[in-house]
Amino acid sequence: MANTSFRRRQGHYNWVLLAISLGLFSWVLWYAGLSELIKYLRAADYSLILLAIPIPLVGLMLRAIRWRLLLLPLGCPSIAVSFSSMMLGYLANNLLPMRAGEVVRAYGLGQRTSISKSAVLATIVVERLVDGVVMILVLSLLFHVFPMPNWLRFAAIAGGALFSGTAIALIIARRRPKRPVEISRAFLSRLPSRWQLQGASLVDNFLLGLTSFRSSTDALNFLLLTVAIWGAEILWFWMVMRAFGISLPVFAVALVVAAGAVATMIPASPGYVGTYEFVLVSVLTVLGLLVAPATAFAVAIHGLTWLITSLIGAVCTLNLGVSLKPTYGGLEAEKLGSTD
Repeated sequence: MANTSFRRRQGHYNWVLLAISLGLFSWVLWYAGLSELIKYLRAADYSLILLAIPIPLVGLMLRAIRWRLLLLPLGCPSIAVSFSSMMLGYLANNLLPMRAGEVVRAYGLGQRTSISKSAVLATIVVERLVDGVVMILVLSLLFHVFPMPNWLRFAAIAGGALFSGTAIALIIARRRPKRPVEISRAFLSRLPSRWQLQGASLVDNFLLGLTSFRSSTDALNFLLLTVAIWGAEILWFWMVMRAFGISLPVFAVALVVAAGAVATMIPASPGYVGTYEFVLVSVLTVLGLLVAPATAFAVAIHGLTWLITSLIGAVCTLNLGVSLKPTYGGLEAEKLGSTD
């Protein structure tokens, strides 16, 4: 009965997210003017876009290599398995709400290795936390160079507070694991006995997943890979902007990239539709662009990224042998077979 009630509430929440996303997307299209938007989309230099396609592919491979650094203390998954599991998660994020892809990614890698799924999920939390801190830091620095909407400043401050609090909590949990274990046991003691052992195991494995770096060299490599990943993202945005006749300095492009990353943190429907376009168009127009070319670029960069990650994710899903079955607004992932 409780499970049915939860699923019903979750379904209502998903419908609210969908309404917000579609509302924002419709507003962006109306604000730009559909005829003007189509004109700029037709006028784009698609040969330049095709030339730029390898850039996000390199960025995705760098992300898989970086994630594997976090996983090495827990096991030794191959680059292929790490990449496939990551792309499975990206595909799920494109198709499912509330960033369910992070859980799917942990499930996919856990099914192909002996690593605990909750430990894998902890490495994903660390990865997302680092990216969030880097993007908030970039936004904070560029706020002093470029004018920005007040709501984006507020989002950056709120995001910074959230990421800082999470980082402090994880650092404390890693250095003093006994304390979170004691807190979790006090909470679990109120649950039915059949859930207590499972909950305790999940907490232990999650804490294990926080022991990410084996040496200072691993930490340095992780930092360098992070810089390379976001450098590739900036180059990708810059190339697509050039295809639409948009010329901005590198730091302005970095600001747009950081704002887009913040947009993916906003609760929204699958694929961040609406929220992503709204944030990018808001930032680009403040930087001096006309609404129509800004919207055309936002729709194009989002559509291209969605298509690339979805196509690769679909191939990786077949390779991993995992099926995604959304039910009652939730997610059920089940192993169909092994390809080892």
